[in-house]
Amino acid sequence: MRKKFKLFFRYGIFLILGLVLAWLSVRGLLQYWGGIKSSLAHERYYLILPILLLYLLSHWSRAVRWKIMMEPLGYSPPTLPVVFSVIVGYLVNLAFPRLGEVMRCTLLGRHEKIPIEKLLGTILVERVVDIICLLIVFGLTYILQAKEISDYMASLLHHGQGGHNFALWGLLAFVLICVAAIFIYRRFWDNKLVLWARKIVLGLWAGLVEIRFMKKTGWFIFHSILLWTLYFVCTRLGMVMFKELDRLGLTQTLSVFSVGSIAVIITPGGLGTYPVMIKQTLMCYHISPGIALATGMMLWVLPTVLVILGGVVSLVGLSGVWKKTTVPMKAEFGLGLEGDIFTPLSKK
Repeated sequence: MRKKFKLFFRYGIFLILGLVLAWLSVRGLLQYWGGIKSSLAHERYYLILPILLLYLLSHWSRAVRWKIMMEPLGYSPPTLPVVFSVIVGYLVNLAFPRLGEVMRCTLLGRHEKIPIEKLLGTILVERVVDIICLLIVFGLTYILQAKEISDYMASLLHHGQGGHNFALWGLLAFVLICVAAIFIYRRFWDNKLVLWARKIVLGLWAGLVEIRFMKKTGWFIFHSILLWTLYFVCTRLGMVMFKELDRLGLTQTLSVFSVGSIAVIITPGGLGTYPVMIKQTLMCYHISPGIALATGMMLWVLPTVLVILGGVVSLVGLSGVWKKTTVPMKAEFGLGLEGDIFTPLSKK
């Protein structure tokens, strides 16, 4: 009886936690329900399932990439708990911004008996690579859609035709920022704020250099490309759902994808900002405000719903189901890792 109560308590706590996080996330969906319902009545709603499956595949790909980053540390946990931890991280980010990364490291570390601080180090590498991928996306968007971006910025700044010089001004601003950063660093190198910024930059660089210790570097690069490709394809399919957007091509999709990425960075999961920013972007291509907003809502709601539902399931799964003990890998990566971390964690 005591064992059953203990088991019920374990699952109950995680289930309640999952429901609370789900409710905190669902509150943001309720305000959009009317627009979503009306848009689905006339559009290609059968694309919802492929989009959800592709997003689920992206979560799996991120989990596999994370596993690859753990190998230099001497650990190779099962894939399923890693996937669960990644999805729970997304769920926590919706309710409590920036805590998702810590939570997924904590959950996986306790579930698989891996030092949490080591997992936190892998997140740094992940963020560096994601930043590089994001910059590549921004660069492609800027090259392929420079005129549209200029027009959009001109409309926001009320500068009329002067916005067509936006590309030149953008390049000039970038050069000035670089020159200013170098000057500030040399002039105030011992300032606490400058030292803090230097520490951040060096940390990012150190995280990037760590990639060279990975035994499966090719697979790591493959999953990094796959991740962002899946995000782009999901954005494209979300736009294809609306017949009014049929005349828009891949370059316009790239613009929507870039703006959506910025919205997700600005607010947790893009809550509140994503649909509005997508609406403004699509209106630059002469899409009606109603359809533009409906598109933004769908592009945001689908992955959010998947994270909410998947997060609850993942929390229950991590509470004990499929639980296994990770046996650390041998020191074969030339990192000088030795000692207790290579001792089996459980001996029966």
